[in-house]
Amino acid sequence: LSRLTELLRGPERAPVWIALGTLYASELEDRSRARHCFARAIDDDPFQPLAVEWSLLLATTDEDWEAVSELLERRFDLASGARHRAAIAVEASQIQLNHLQSTAAARAWIERAVELSSEETSVLLALAEVERADGDHDALLEILDKLITLSGDHTPRGSLIEAAELHARFGNSETALETIRRA
Repeated sequence: LSRLTELLRGPERAPVWIALGTLYASELEDRSRARHCFARAIDDDPFQPLAVEWSLLLATTDEDWEAVSELLERRFDLASGARHRAAIAVEASQIQLNHLQSTAAARAWIERAVELSSEETSVLLALAEVERADGDHDALLEILDKLITLSGDHTPRGSLIEAAELHARFGNSETALETIRRA
């Protein structure tokens, strides 16, 4: 396989890099060489979802959050379907918020998710996390109220309690009481 990587060029070499990377990752348990191979496959052909997925798995295992962030951008670009792309955007938002401590980057990702699937529970929960991290209680309450309206009886209990606390803080005691009763 190594010889083939020297003989071939461009997109036709990418599958060889993927095969070599898979061998290093699974059989030989050499994550560093595997990551190198998958990176070369992506360099040769950026439209290789298998190389992106393997790279993402290895970078996550190594807790290389910068690499994970870059690879999620590639995964997002390769994905089709609004729900799938929104799920990737939510995941990227969480990486930015929880591992890279970048609220601004998390917000940029979650705005992509909202554009794609504004009524998806996971999107609203992730948006609430960004608002919470920003300390914007008005926006947070607005998101929680929307989540409660859309989720009905399936609203997470923590969201109900938090919304009730915010309503109470803002002087909406009747709404706070009604919301806490639902919890």
